[in-house]
Amino acid sequence: MKNIKILVILILIVFNGLLIYKLNLSNGAFVKTKELLKNQIIKNTDLIHTMKLDENNFLISKESEDLVLDKDVKLITLKGDTILAKEVFKQDNIVLRYSILNCKECIDAELNILINNNSSFSNEVCLIAYHINRRDMSVFYEELKKKGLTTNVKFFLTSNKGLKIPLENYEIPYYFHIDSNLKMNNFYIPNKDKPKLSEYYLKFGLKNHFHKNIKLD
Repeated sequence: MKNIKILVILILIVFNGLLIYKLNLSNGAFVKTKELLKNQIIKNTDLIHTMKLDENNFLISKESEDLVLDKDVKLITLKGDTILAKEVFKQDNIVLRYSILNCKECIDAELNILINNNSSFSNEVCLIAYHINRRDMSVFYEELKKKGLTTNVKFFLTSNKGLKIPLENYEIPYYFHIDSNLKMNNFYIPNKDKPKLSEYYLKFGLKNHFHKNIKLD
């Protein structure tokens, strides 16, 4: 047993010696190796951060799963009229909820998903947004109109009190499905660096809840 341990130690010494020799063949090679190791560490750190973020978002979204939206929650039309949730959601809808105070890149990423897939739906998707004032909202809506999105989605405003569910406390955009009984489920918190997942969420929702003939890549 002692001889085996000595042999293993000798092998490790020789291996480390060869590694050091290769690294020092030239200063350029050594610097390059250091840079590669540094980049790998950064990639691993980013991966761990992303995994933790996704796990955290999953747990957060579960806080609101299967809740029933207050039927008297007030939404505001683009014309400024107040309408109650029970009057808006008389049938199934996929909702994207966001606030203008959320991360702009995050909002833009999700709106681009809807714009790129707007031929797949017609009034099954609803945007509920918080804007500080009507003027900013109008400018924003006109931009969406130019991109061809507004003809296929319903658009409502809400106060800064939002929808009165736990997920509102985190100040992040999120999706959910709501039925005619105002029951909310399939919450999803998107990641702007993973737009394909948002696209899958949208397509699966349209296919499963609305029986759309959509090809899932």
